[in-house]
Amino acid sequence: MMKRNLDEILTHALVPTDEPPFALNQQLLNRIMEEGTMKKRRFSAAVLAAAAVLCLSSLTAYASWKYLSASQVAEKTQDQKLADYFAGKDAIQVNETQSYGGYRVTFLGVISGEALSDYPRNHNDSILTDRIYAVTAIENADGTPMPDTSDEAYGNLTFFVSPLIGGCNPALYNAASMNGNYSELNEDGILYRLTECDNVEIFADHELYLCISDTTFYNAALYHYDETDGTISRNEDYTGLNALFRLPLDASMADPSKAESYLKSLHMEDTGETKQPSSAVSDEALGSPEPSSATLRIMTGDAGSDMQLYGSDRQTELVNYALDFIGTPYVYGGSSLTEGADSSGFVMSVYEHFGYTLPHSAAEDKNQGTAVESLADAQTGDLICFDGPSHVAIFAGGEKIIHVSTTKGVELVNISDADLGDISAIRRIITEE
Repeated sequence: MMKRNLDEILTHALVPTDEPPFALNQQLLNRIMEEGTMKKRRFSAAVLAAAAVLCLSSLTAYASWKYLSASQVAEKTQDQKLADYFAGKDAIQVNETQSYGGYRVTFLGVISGEALSDYPRNHNDSILTDRIYAVTAIENADGTPMPDTSDEAYGNLTFFVSPLIGGCNPALYNAASMNGNYSELNEDGILYRLTECDNVEIFADHELYLCISDTTFYNAALYHYDETDGTISRNEDYTGLNALFRLPLDASMADPSKAESYLKSLHMEDTGETKQPSSAVSDEALGSPEPSSATLRIMTGDAGSDMQLYGSDRQTELVNYALDFIGTPYVYGGSSLTEGADSSGFVMSVYEHFGYTLPHSAAEDKNQGTAVESLADAQTGDLICFDGPSHVAIFAGGEKIIHVSTTKGVELVNISDADLGDISAIRRIITEE
């Protein structure tokens, strides 16, 4: 009891109770979070100092077990509301450990629901309240301490933690696309991460997973996605960290109708206004005056759900194939869809899979196939060529392209956000209907 009282005294003395620095930092972070981008937050210097003293005062209390609990991690991020929920009856304590790639990772616990946090995520000026929170511990397998969040070496660490949904391509549906966010702290050489994103409890009738990898974003080379049955599994040949846990949510909480609507919403073109409620994107958003019947299949239970794209069946099949390699790293001069490629190497290999031969040159791709007059006339699968410098991408509809970024690898992105300069040519390689 004396030790606990000392902790409380130190907490109140070192962390202002009316407006703690961490809370202020979180408010500022919520204002600058970008859509579809994972953001992280660390403690301010004042909070780090408080945590350090609290750690010393509580050393004997924590000596009886190795890891902080999920509730303690939330509390140390100054989110008392979430800490209380993690300590409550609705939280799921997992405490499962896996070791890969020189790391030992432990999935401590998970909780999901409405309004669980003192710091709700702000997205497009709206507060996101229905969220899932997972706490993991990451440590070096050899026992050497992980760098503190205030150390320069911390900036060299890259980890990606995300729920994944069975039956949904993980390259498209992960924390980065589901309004993800995370916080990190180091305690006794162990890195704790509190990850949150949109609540996947509505998919609880699917197999659900939690992946942890040594990458910045989801990398398709680290995991296998079986399109026939929707299962996700580790790539056993990968020598780094690619842990995969089962996410044990209550299947009775599944809501197939809401899940289908949510998946559709992720495919809607964001115009800064309310997303379209219809099952297909508008002609204007997709930039095609004459739609065909080709569709992109989104698995949402037995029946599935159709999201309309425009182009021939072959073109849409090609786009679906290209999407399987989201996260493949950029490699100068490369053409491997799993190990790494540059922009023209990626396009060349995707088209090669369908029997088309293209040069390994973005500049020469501007002369392939037939010309398309404007982006408004583009169809899925068309090549979009840029001159600043030479770069080539695959048109995916809705003013989106699949291309290889030098920093993020293969990604699906809005043309306006890709910062590739002006479009110099649009070429159609597949012309059959």
